[in-house]
Amino acid sequence: IGVIGTFLAFLLGLFGNFIIDKYNNSPKIKVICRHGFVKYPEQPPLHVLNIEAINYGRVAVTMDGVGFDLKKQRDKEKQIVTILESDVIPFKFPVELLPGKSFTIIKNYKDLRESIKSKYPTKAFFRDQTGKVYYSKNVKKLFDLKPSDGEN
Repeated sequence: IGVIGTFLAFLLGLFGNFIIDKYNNSPKIKVICRHGFVKYPEQPPLHVLNIEAINYGRVAVTMDGVGFDLKKQRDKEKQIVTILESDVIPFKFPVELLPGKSFTIIKNYKDLRESIKSKYPTKAFFRDQTGKVYYSKNVKKLFDLKPSDGEN
């Protein structure tokens, strides 16, 4: 009985270490959206939306897409809008995100809002090259602004 118990404890330890290693070495990306302003010389501040991916894991992740999940106010159909360029800082996918680093896309809020018209973003996302998608949790409230709430 002692040998069987020892063997089972050994197997359980191996399995537990495998799960812990797999969790520790899996990609961990947090997506955050924020309002902000960009000031160019001799121009009024530009209202922007920042979409940031933060790698808080232990492995590098290569990002190859960013965008929004959209839906109409009373519609259950989901659509996806992919962002192809940043309005302030140029970028080109793929982008390697090392552990402890972040990557930000900056979009003109007014232009973005006009381009999606009557649809509402439910989530912002970044997608890696393996196809895994990382979602934000706060984008919906960022688009609940009234047109007079800081838009130029």
